[in-house]
Amino acid sequence: MKKTGFLILAGIILGLAIYLAIAVLKLTIGLIVLAVAAVVLFILWQMIKHKWEDKFDKE
Repeated sequence: MKKTGFLILAGIILGLAIYLAIAVLKLTIGLIVLAVAAVVLFILWQMIKHKWEDKFDKE
């Protein structure tokens, strides 16, 4: 009975560890994607801003 209880407890702990590892991995990937999107949007904003200023400076 003690061996069975130990195996059940070990399985629960192992499952929890795997669940937390996957959650941290997903969070990390999400933060990386967010950072890349922010950089891309900033670059696009600068390009649009300069084109907009050039258009109205000529007029």
